[in-house]
Amino acid sequence: MTSNDQNRIKELLETINSSWSNRQFENLHECFHQDICMQLPDFSGKISGRDVLVQSYKDFVDKAEVLEFSEDNPQIDIIESTAVAIYTYTIKYRMNDTVYDESAREMFIFSKIDDDWKAVWRTMLPVK
Repeated sequence: MTSNDQNRIKELLETINSSWSNRQFENLHECFHQDICMQLPDFSGKISGRDVLVQSYKDFVDKAEVLEFSEDNPQIDIIESTAVAIYTYTIKYRMNDTVYDESAREMFIFSKIDDDWKAVWRTMLPVK
């Protein structure tokens, strides 16, 4: 593990969150492997593929008015060409005239492919 690898993963996480929150969805493609999988909250199902995952961010932003969003510094563990990044975030948003105020942990698994990191797996775990 090098500090360059940790910095690159932090940069990718920042790109992911700034891209969806600023409706710059095209920037998400550089962060995700084409075959990325996302386990839905509570492991209620999964979605697969970069285009489907990018669309899920777009669908959320199209339906919800994000009022506040913040995330903590990620914990990043790297072993060879695999990295796990976990951070806690809070989000307040309005959807269908209801305001939601939620906290969750987001977990990404990254793989180093062709000398760069790509997210290959994602999930969100509610903070109870």
